[in-house]
Parts: sequence; C-alpha cells; structure tokens
Amino acid sequence: MNKDEVANILADPLGRGDWSIQGLGMLRLYLDEQHVERLHVWSDMARYDQVSELHTHPWDMLSVIVAGHIRQERFVAFERRMGQKSSHMRQMIQCGEGGGPIGIPDDVLLREMPSEDYAEGDQYVQYWWEIHRTRPADGSVTIITRQFTDDPDHAYVFWPIGQEWVTAEPRLATKDEILRITNNALVKWF
Repeated sequence: MNKDEVANILADPLGRGDWSIQGLGMLRLYLDEQHVERLHVWSDMARYDQVSELHTHPWDMLSVIVAGHIRQERFVAFERRMGQKSSHMRQMIQCGEGGGPIGIPDDVLLREMPSEDYAEGDQYVQYWWEIHRTRPADGSVTIITRQFTDDPDHAYVFWPIGQEWVTAEPRLATKDEILRITNNALVKWF
C-alpha cells in the first residue's frame, strides 16, 4: 500500500472497519480479514498515562514507515551476576482486548541497545522475542505485516523496579478519536 492509498484511508476513515486505540499511542486498523496487515496511526492523544512501554510481541513483524519518523529502542535481558541488581520487572500477558497478566512477575536486568531511527519509506523487522519500545513522532503512520508464531496470544511486558505496570490493552476507538487522530496525521505528514 503506497502513501496515496493510505492518505485516502485517513481522509475518509469511517466505515473501513473497527479502529482500535492501543495504549502505547496508536490508532490501528486491520487491512485484511486474516489480521496479518495492520495500519498504525501513531498519536500522543492515544497514549495512556504512565503506560508501561517495554514489551515483546507474540509474532514477528515487518514495519514499513509510510509517513513520519520512528525511533526503535531494543533491550536485551541479561543474567545477573553476583552483586548486580535487577532493573525491571517482567510479566507474561494475554494479548488483546480482555487480556492481562498471567502468573507472577519476576525481575530481570535489561540493557538498552543503540537506538534505530527510521523515516518515511524505511522498514525494519521486529522478532517476537525482542524486547523493545517504539518512539514515534506524533502523527507518524506505519503498516505492519505480522508472521504468527506457535503462540500468537502471549507476550511479555516490562517496567522499572519500584513502579507499577500500566496496561496498554486495546479498546475500540470512538468516532471523534478516529477523526481527530487521522486528521492530525494528514496535517503533519501528508
């Protein structure tokens, strides 16, 4: 799907299916019946307060930046050595609407890798096991293509020790949210 086709969706977003808000700061729309391709319209308006940003996915993905700018920050979990302290809590979750924590969280030591910057026309791959945080410029638009794993329903979330986990669970977007967020992207990047 090219930028003009995406602009057409953003200019007339209603009646194209169920848009949802995901608390990491995105309005999203599935582009196919199998839910393999998904359009993300990144928005500061869609971001939940104090949301826990670090996470994995239950699938691999290819992300194409249609408009805007994305900074991808990846992290690696290390075995702690004697005297080292953990930096984060890790919790398995059931993904999607109605999902939530599974089991008891444990503590881990995370190290941040060099960040990656992507602009319009760029793409990157994210594997299911990679711990990451996405830092989009407000109004950026991406399309992801998912490749499902053997367990398409579970992933991990991470948050700093001493803080509480705040869910990013998706919910249906309101008509007003859809129009405000898609218009914001059009004004900023198209």
